[in-house]
Amino acid sequence: MQIIPVIDIRNGIAVRAVAGNRGQYLPLKTRLTDSVEPAEVLKALHREFGCEVCYVADLDGIERGQVNRCVLGEMARTGVRLMIDAGVSSPDEAEHVLESGASKVIVSSESLADIDQL
Repeated sequence: MQIIPVIDIRNGIAVRAVAGNRGQYLPLKTRLTDSVEPAEVLKALHREFGCEVCYVADLDGIERGQVNRCVLGEMARTGVRLMIDAGVSSPDEAEHVLESGASKVIVSSESLADIDQL
């Protein structure tokens, strides 16, 4: 069995998801690290649990089309493979996320105006 951790990013920092209610997301607090920097959180997850893959939800990309490219690049440099949902709705947008360091791009139905875009 493979367990894939999830890191949600908003305004360039890791945040704690609260039952999908994005208005209540606050900076992440964890015993693994004092940092809210996504790359540091990812390093701590890798160090503690040996995770080789991480799902990243870039909420700025999903909600406002403002992908955290620098943050994603820092995360990619950790060596952990990233599956990134950044709200892409076109092949060009997916290519930009791949260039940021994603090993896989997640295309969520939330980001598509209709299924024909897929």
